[in-house]
Amino acid sequence: MKTVLFATDHISPNPKALDYAVVLCRRVAARLDILHIVQSQKGVDSDPLKQLLSDPSDTPISYRCEVSAEAAGRIIERYVRRHRNIVLTVFDPRPCPDPSDIHKKPSHPAGKRAMPKLSIPLVLVKKAQ
Repeated sequence: MKTVLFATDHISPNPKALDYAVVLCRRVAARLDILHIVQSQKGVDSDPLKQLLSDPSDTPISYRCEVSAEAAGRIIERYVRRHRNIVLTVFDPRPCPDPSDIHKKPSHPAGKRAMPKLSIPLVLVKKAQ
């Protein structure tokens, strides 16, 4: 069966992005695999994505949470290589920190730091500014 992968690397994924992935699945008659990448076990324990998944849907959904400090792009690449039935990936990277916020440690935007290199179409979700 064809599969759409929804991948995110932050604790609170964009619900509209997840809805978009579900709509795509319905249009192409595919199942939805969700890959939630978190950097600590704390993210797994307080996972709001599980609450979003509690809504009934006629789309078959598979959920996997991976705890890793590795770049999200590499994890997504490896997941897609292992699951050959994935036809499209929707990636919802964590938002870029506000450069004017001096209290946050500097980091690169997740999309630039960890952009996966895939042999299938990739939809990158960006927050409107």
